[in-house]
Amino acid sequence: MNHVLDETPTNLNYQLGNKQFRLLKIISIISLLFMLWHDLDHLRVVMHRSYSIVPQQFVTVFIAYVPAIAAFYMAYKRSAYAALTGLIAGILLLMGFFLLHIIGTSAISPIFDSFLGAWKVPFAALHSDLFSWLNLIANMVSSVVMIMLSFHFLAAQLTGRLKV
Repeated sequence: MNHVLDETPTNLNYQLGNKQFRLLKIISIISLLFMLWHDLDHLRVVMHRSYSIVPQQFVTVFIAYVPAIAAFYMAYKRSAYAALTGLIAGILLLMGFFLLHIIGTSAISPIFDSFLGAWKVPFAALHSDLFSWLNLIANMVSSVVMIMLSFHFLAAQLTGRLKV
């Protein structure tokens, strides 16, 4: 009796397929577009309320774009880590929007008080208008979609149940 122990099912596939990479690229681009819309909204608020923009805020903007750009890049390069990168990016973006705009950074640490200027307080305290709130909700929803999509692909990838 000679049994082969390392037989693997033919449908076991740990690599993402074209459909999964395409969806990860699409959600990354949507996330980047919503973030750009969000930053343009900040400029609109600056012009209407005569807030000032401090140079340190550009560091925050740069840091915010890095996760979504990394998720897009990994999907574009068809990396085996694309789903994991998308999951991490979605979590970081959702946490960032939540901490910066719902809770407010002044509640977290006084370090942010001079760093973020007028945006150290939550949206409610800034009396943000409906357009800004819808913008924020769209960004948070796109982050949740990125998390869910990436988690689904990652779980299917790790368990070998990925249908490509």
